[in-house]
Amino acid sequence: HTLQRMHLHDSMRSFILKTYPTHSPELESRYISYFEGFATSMDERHHGANDAQSYLKLNAEIGNLHNAMELALNRGEVDTAGTCLSGINIDLKKQAVSTNACELFKAFPIYRVTQANIQKDLYRMWAWHLRESGDLKLAKQIYDNAIAVCDNNGFNKAGIYSDMSSMYYFANKHDLALKLGLKALELRLSETNPKNTGRIYDLLGLIYKSQGKLTESHKYFRLAIASLRQENLQIRLGIALSNYANVLLGDGQIQTALDMLFEAQSIYENTQSSVYLGQTLGNIGGIYSHLGQPEKALRYHYKALQIHKSLGRKMAEGVELSLLAEAHMRIQNWSEAESFFADSIPILKVHHPAFCGVSMMGLVWMRAKRGLPAEYDFEQAFTLSKTRIDTKVKMLVYAGFYHIECDDFASAQLALNLSETALKESGLDSKPFWKTLISPLQNELTKT
Repeated sequence: HTLQRMHLHDSMRSFILKTYPTHSPELESRYISYFEGFATSMDERHHGANDAQSYLKLNAEIGNLHNAMELALNRGEVDTAGTCLSGINIDLKKQAVSTNACELFKAFPIYRVTQANIQKDLYRMWAWHLRESGDLKLAKQIYDNAIAVCDNNGFNKAGIYSDMSSMYYFANKHDLALKLGLKALELRLSETNPKNTGRIYDLLGLIYKSQGKLTESHKYFRLAIASLRQENLQIRLGIALSNYANVLLGDGQIQTALDMLFEAQSIYENTQSSVYLGQTLGNIGGIYSHLGQPEKALRYHYKALQIHKSLGRKMAEGVELSLLAEAHMRIQNWSEAESFFADSIPILKVHHPAFCGVSMMGLVWMRAKRGLPAEYDFEQAFTLSKTRIDTKVKMLVYAGFYHIECDDFASAQLALNLSETALKESGLDSKPFWKTLISPLQNELTKT
């Protein structure tokens, strides 16, 4: 359908350019109408935000969308300009340039838009970029503007409350996120024919997981998957499957988690959702690595790395390089592991400092195997990695193996004790999947 719309708009543009002389008023009107239609058809809610061909087309047209928006504003057609801004917003989200987007939305006269649905959507878009740039206070104010538009026009506010819930979830304010998420669900279910409930169920599953309330988390993830299957929202279904797989992994239900990730992989391949496909392939590779099947892990990590590189996703690229190093270590391919750790560090320093600590300690360990001096020290690596439980524990395990390499068994035991304490304090010490992170170090210390 996306390709059909693109072909239609191409035909429209050819007709316009042949029929009307350049810069005529008639051309301006049709120019604006063309891009208004193009922007609407490119709305990510209709076909998913990661359609590669659509983005290629949008990137080629994005400058023209800016021109169309300016023309519409100059002619006083603010509603049409707002629709063009919606199209520009898709590209801004893809490029992760929220700081620039905030300035663009700030300069746009949203208050002059007369069509309430366009005005509401523009406020939501602006708020999304504000939260991505870290300005949660102003984002909340802009969300309140969107709520006021809904109140004045009888619109359902479920989507906005869901957005705010998601904002506070990623800010680790889980109690507030839960309150807003439950409000969003209440509003959604109050509709005569509720739709798009799956996304809210999925969000609640994530929030309950973060609070350690796994019974509720399982419940809402199951509701999310069932709802998204019924509504045939394939990309959202893939996301929910991937999120639930992480919960199942923590409970040791590895095969069930793998089955869900395989289904998500199939969805993303069929919908050309490259970003999510890369994430899922990396997750599958990580599971195979923990299962002691490094050859399979390598295949999935290499595929994921290729996708992340092609999309310019630097943080994901850095993480995959570090995970590839880990997989090579498991088959004692030390030189490859050292190379991948070294390649990952410059990227992760900028884009994922916590994982950078893991790679630093891994590189120290690999260099010790060759009798080479360490380029980084424990304090550097620990300071970076301690902000997340997974990176902290993995870094401590690498530190333990490094000390064993140096015949410093007391320090290796200390690293193991610290990793066990970290898991216990996080309530994860009884979870099978997390225990596999430290079991190799436990086994090695037992042998030595």
